[in-house]
Amino acid sequence: MLLHSCCWNSLVVWHAGYALCREDGIYQICCALFLSRPLSIACSIFYGINGIIISIENSATKNKIWEGKAIFSISALSTTSKIILFLLLCISTAFSVVLVDKYQNVGRQLLLNADFSKELEFWQPPESSSGKIVAYNNQLILRSHDAGKSVQVSQNIQSDLNGKKFRLRATLASRNVVPGEKKWNKARLLLVQYIDGKAQWKFSHVLAALDGTHGWQIYNKAFRLSPECSELRVIAQMSRCRGELFVKGLSLYEVEESATYTWVKWLIRAAWILFIFVLLVPGLKGGGSTLLKIFIVLTVAGIVVGTTLPGQVKNELKEDITKEVHTYTAPVKKITEGRMDTAQYKFFMLDITKIAHFCLFSLLALLLLLKNPCRPMRLILLELFMLACATEFMQFYIDGRSPLITDVLIDMAGGAVGMMAGRCLASVCPGGCN
Repeated sequence: MLLHSCCWNSLVVWHAGYALCREDGIYQICCALFLSRPLSIACSIFYGINGIIISIENSATKNKIWEGKAIFSISALSTTSKIILFLLLCISTAFSVVLVDKYQNVGRQLLLNADFSKELEFWQPPESSSGKIVAYNNQLILRSHDAGKSVQVSQNIQSDLNGKKFRLRATLASRNVVPGEKKWNKARLLLVQYIDGKAQWKFSHVLAALDGTHGWQIYNKAFRLSPECSELRVIAQMSRCRGELFVKGLSLYEVEESATYTWVKWLIRAAWILFIFVLLVPGLKGGGSTLLKIFIVLTVAGIVVGTTLPGQVKNELKEDITKEVHTYTAPVKKITEGRMDTAQYKFFMLDITKIAHFCLFSLLALLLLLKNPCRPMRLILLELFMLACATEFMQFYIDGRSPLITDVLIDMAGGAVGMMAGRCLASVCPGGCN
């Protein structure tokens, strides 16, 4: 076993050195995927990035790509060209999201008496209720006059549930709904997963939650079920609130991703990745430490990977990290008990993903400024803004993720802090800008 390990690692060092001499970064990364060993991947990615950076620097002297022909020059893209390309990608992504349907139905309608033509047949109202449940004129009406109790009807779904996706669709309206004490005490339509007879509220389950008065509106959402899900239930409820909820046009289908959407998804992702590459390359050209350039590439890679993780993977990772943080902060909470109320303590327990957004963009801004201290700050901030928007737009095509303006604001706040830190370092250690 030891001999095998030594031979393997010797092979890794040899092929890393060989590619370093070749200055061929693409070769290195492909070899990393082929060898599939942790040490190999670490060495290959490091030297691969180094090779790509050297290749970029070599191309900068020629200022042309593709055997010296004037076909395409990344360095020739002006700031105006980048902005135009960015706006075109934003518009294309927005149109594709609106025009291309993500899912196609598979099989039959899973809800029985979904149009309520047979009144409440196949629906299970509670044995006793403080409100009124009526099926009339192909619609369901839930009325509640007591905010202390819930009014609901439900239907169990009979189907193979193992980790599949289901799309719930309904047309809803509400009248004079007064919310209860909790944030979820509203008029709601839910798709709830059960494991061993227990409702799993931690999974996505809300199609719509209404308060006040709303006219008829169509709601449509796909839910991915847990592999452990043993029971699925559609629930219409007035959750400890007063008012009326109206439901019609209910449907529940198993769905799968459409072929058109799959093609559009990969095309949009590739376009945004290429745009990020166009943003990154000019910052890597010129002088400066190769190690600094490698850190810039790794930071951008960390931003892209982190923002394009599937929602389920992100939530699991976030939950694990949060548990670790709670473990280490429990003594602090115990010491400050009686001096700090719950709200003050929760202020310090910020969302770990938002902290990562802030820190990575701070680091990237600092590295870009250290790489080229003479570069105008407004240009670096503009590129950071376009990078932040690019990662958010890509989330339209990531399962379980959605773009948020607040994330862009957090990214830019981090970038501004990084820029200020870079200016402070430049003032303490002047030089490098002629």
